[in-house]
Amino acid sequence: MRKSAMVLFAFMIFMNVNLFPEKIAVFPDIYRPSMIDISGDEIYILDDFSVKMYSMKNYRFLREFGKKGEGPGELLTTSDTGLTMIVDGDNILLNSVYKIITYDRAGKILKEKKFRNYLVEAVPINENYVLTFYKWIDATAHAITVLNDGNFQEIKELYRTKLPQSHRIRKISMPPLCTYVRTTKDKIFLFDQQKDVIKAFDRKGNLNPDIIFKCDKILTTQDFKQKIMDSLLSIPAMKNAPEKMKQKYLKSVYIPRHITSV
Repeated sequence: MRKSAMVLFAFMIFMNVNLFPEKIAVFPDIYRPSMIDISGDEIYILDDFSVKMYSMKNYRFLREFGKKGEGPGELLTTSDTGLTMIVDGDNILLNSVYKIITYDRAGKILKEKKFRNYLVEAVPINENYVLTFYKWIDATAHAITVLNDGNFQEIKELYRTKLPQSHRIRKISMPPLCTYVRTTKDKIFLFDQQKDVIKAFDRKGNLNPDIIFKCDKILTTQDFKQKIMDSLLSIPAMKNAPEKMKQKYLKSVYIPRHITSV
């Protein structure tokens, strides 16, 4: 009897749970959103070149900061690389290709740092940051990951690897190959897409034993390759280009034989 009552009670709870999403708010002034984050009672939406903040309690607009340009406090992107946003405690970081700007919650600029190399990713760890750059060495692309302090000054290089991109053989990897970093409070984990290993470091950048794994590798089919080529030709700059230029561009594309499943 007790078991039957428990089953009935669980069934009644299940039947009263809304399993389908419903619209709870409308943000009418969002045009080109690319990232969203929630911290405390505030919602952060990266919309084109600016961050728009809303109240989590009633979804009311609070403030906006960030703008497009080449001057102080301004950010630019490339045709294929947008901004990234990181909400780190009371700080908000906007990372463009060659610059990072750190704001407080009121939208005031706290720090601004330009870089000479192409900045791929910036990940906070406590008071420091792990940055990954593209850098050309002897006409070959490298991904270089560096531990920086809170002012974005280099502490030490953690890792570097060669990439298929090359000026000499004029190859550009699609999808792009790089290294990706994630952090916890005390650990830094770095995944190289070309290897079955995760490099592990402590918060000071000291190397810990590698995490070795074997992941499935997906064979790149002809259909997949064709979709990549079609997407490249759909770029506005290529649509009206001469056919000879299009073919030369497509020949420069390197598509890996296998794509990792992680």
